[in-house]
Amino acid sequence: YEMLRSLVGSEMCIRDSSEGITVDGKGRVYLAVERDNNNKNVNYNAILQVADPFKDEKVLVADRQWDITNLLPDVGANLGIETVEWVSMENLNGLLYDQKNNKVLDANDYKDAYADGIFFVGVEANGHVYALVLKDEGKAELIADIPTGLGGVMSLDFDNENNVLWAGTDDGYNNIHTIIQFNGTNSPTKIHLDPPSKMDKKLNNEGFVIDSKVDENGNRPTYWFMDGTNEKAFRKSSIKADYMDEPVSYTHLTLPTSDLV
Repeated sequence: YEMLRSLVGSEMCIRDSSEGITVDGKGRVYLAVERDNNNKNVNYNAILQVADPFKDEKVLVADRQWDITNLLPDVGANLGIETVEWVSMENLNGLLYDQKNNKVLDANDYKDAYADGIFFVGVEANGHVYALVLKDEGKAELIADIPTGLGGVMSLDFDNENNVLWAGTDDGYNNIHTIIQFNGTNSPTKIHLDPPSKMDKKLNNEGFVIDSKVDENGNRPTYWFMDGTNEKAFRKSSIKADYMDEPVSYTHLTLPTSDLV
């Protein structure tokens, strides 16, 4: 939370329309940017890196930048990438289908992958998730285009405990989620879930994360972040720790909830 607070007021966030955040295995922070606020009418998708977000400085400046605009569809200025998620290459090797090479992902093909992982971004305009390999000097490669079945993607979270990627919508699509389970084919398993039954589907949620900790009831906390200037923009619910033990053919099940604040 403190890391997020330090980034919100930074110069780079004022200049660039930052929409999503993720952290790699070394603690470096990355932001998803969908436009340059100096030119708000033009689509501009980029990933920014802040190597040390805890510097005792009033202004944080991005250390690296990857312009991925030309790798993604041409969309409206405010309809680009809403979220970014780093996933270790180890978690995806042999599971994510590499469309660039037309075979299952082989980590040996990307020994120069920055942060030794894959960066997923979600696009608001079409509801697709794109898998990218970032490289030095601002270069990037698109290796997979994954339709989610959602109208738009506003949040991403990779659950290391179950090795699945969560993609979420906002109030425009009733806060539905899609769980993407990579299976070594070009058609990953997709499971659609409704939001908690006690939560107002009209909330403009654009952030979601599942905690790794399991409570005494066998549940894991889930956290929701609402866009805009609102009271109670941070919400908590929960999900069964063993949720992936359920049959993977179901759709639109309600995400369990234990505590909504």
